[in-house]
Amino acid sequence: MELVEMSIVDEWQGSDTRALRMALNLNAKEFADALKIEERTVRRWEKPGSTVGIRRKNQRQLDAILLGAPAAVQRRFERLRRGTDSIELPASSIDADRLTIDAPGVDGPDQVQVLAHTADGKAVLVSLSRRALVAGLGLGAVAATIGTSPATSRALATTPADKDWVTHLRQLRLSLIDNDNLCGAGKILPLVEHNVDVIGTLRRTGAADAAQLQRLRVLYAECASWLHQDARNWDAATAWTDKANRWALTVKDPGCVAMVAIRRAHIACERGDGVEAIESAEAASAQAPHSSRVAAVAALFGGWGHALLRDAVASARAFDQARELAAAADDDSEWGMFLDGSYVDVHQATAAGLLGQHRTAINNFASAIATMRGGFTRDKAVYTARLALAHAQVGDCEAASALGVAAMNTGIATSSERVLAPIRQLHTMIDTSSTDPHIREFAAAAEVWLGHSA
Repeated sequence: MELVEMSIVDEWQGSDTRALRMALNLNAKEFADALKIEERTVRRWEKPGSTVGIRRKNQRQLDAILLGAPAAVQRRFERLRRGTDSIELPASSIDADRLTIDAPGVDGPDQVQVLAHTADGKAVLVSLSRRALVAGLGLGAVAATIGTSPATSRALATTPADKDWVTHLRQLRLSLIDNDNLCGAGKILPLVEHNVDVIGTLRRTGAADAAQLQRLRVLYAECASWLHQDARNWDAATAWTDKANRWALTVKDPGCVAMVAIRRAHIACERGDGVEAIESAEAASAQAPHSSRVAAVAALFGGWGHALLRDAVASARAFDQARELAAAADDDSEWGMFLDGSYVDVHQATAAGLLGQHRTAINNFASAIATMRGGFTRDKAVYTARLALAHAQVGDCEAASALGVAAMNTGIATSSERVLAPIRQLHTMIDTSSTDPHIREFAAAAEVWLGHSA
């Protein structure tokens, strides 16, 4: 087995952040939004000759983004950082069988080494700082590299009793969700699925409160379903909702059951099944606490379902209800942090497109995208792709192409089929022989992408 060794950034400097931003194909504002900081902070970091120090909190965020990025992005980062066209990684003779990793949560050295794989399948040894592991990929990053094994289970079982697994897993899930939107579901999915197994082990060993762990298992399973949904892997997405529903019924929390029903409704919407979408949304509404985000999102997907059945009146009524419920919803839920006015607006814009109201869809998409919160890079590309389709529907292929290129870049970087599926549709709607510069740019980019993905 060929092994190579490489390290992440030991101490982030402005030149490193610029290399990472460029590798991700983000402008300064988008990068700042991903880090939840001001754009001017990014510009201060990257100013030539800058000696501005980067806070430890931000360094941990940068570590997490880099570790969660696709392999192609990581390679591009290294090339940009080193100012070279290629990366030469020194060979190592380290024996994989002698590799040991501390149990999560147990004190150890400043650096740990884990097995990972490159995009071409080669095994590599990666040195990670404990700071990077704690940055949000800790348990999952180690677990994803070593897999589930009896040794791992024993390590979890013997972790000190004062380890707060519930808090750790809650925080880890939120960090994984943030990284999903920036880096793509494919990088995050193995970590989420593995942690479902970890939670099961923790329950069996009595390492934490069984009921709280079961609720977390539902949240992680629902998240796994969502990540498969982003890849349009419908069978796997449905299988995970089935698991989540089975576990939710044992929690005896109506909100938990409703959350899983919403995932079924969303999957049905994206598959074009209006009947299933409405039935699942109504089931969620029946279970959801009235003053919760869950109730608001249930109404929203009901509105999408009615649009699929071409019932404009019922759809509009459902979206009005979603807005009312969202305005009254509490904010202490572990689910639905994405819900705000723009989230309702982009889904009503989607419904308008289904109802043939393409001008309305264009206006609603444009205003909603402009007011979206930072950090939702992939989701913004999803809605931009839908906006591009709406422009194409009214014959404005120049605007559709310009928007399509922007969405395509993010879709390729994150491997999101929710972005790329409408881009494929757009490609069939546009006369690629046009001499318009926007259309030519879109056609050229699509030809390269489709050629590589064929």
